[in-house]
Amino acid sequence: MKSTLAITALLALAITSPAAAHGGPVSNRNDWSTLSGESLQQLPPQISAAIRSAQRACGEDKPQTRTGFLRYLTAGNGQKFVSLHFDQFHCARSSALCSSTGCMHRVFVINGSGQAREVWHAQVHEINMDDRAGRAEVDVDCADFCASRLLWNGSRFSK
Repeated sequence: MKSTLAITALLALAITSPAAAHGGPVSNRNDWSTLSGESLQQLPPQISAAIRSAQRACGEDKPQTRTGFLRYLTAGNGQKFVSLHFDQFHCARSSALCSSTGCMHRVFVINGSGQAREVWHAQVHEINMDDRAGRAEVDVDCADFCASRLLWNGSRFSK
């Protein structure tokens, strides 16, 4: 329970509206914040490993993010989800995480013991998690070539 509260508190600091999160890797803003080792240790190991992997792929000394990199959703049925938005992740080698189709986005489900499991990922323009009548969903925006709504089926997101 203590670890779940710590994760909730840390992730609550990262919650933002989708509109506030836009800016992407080509933004002129210089409002990067370093994720400390202590902050990473408060996340489930699977999520901090994903962040460290991106850090290495980008050739960065420390992971730097903008508000909106981590987003958190608790669905009406109590399931917790975390999404990583790599368009809000500083990357010297932007092609490591982004392309013309968008940037990497990853979604994890958190179990009762605070462990995470990746349940969806893709290189897309943007995603937004939401709760519809107690059921989690991910709205995927692929810019001009696709848009879809994925629904949680209890083990993964699908159309």
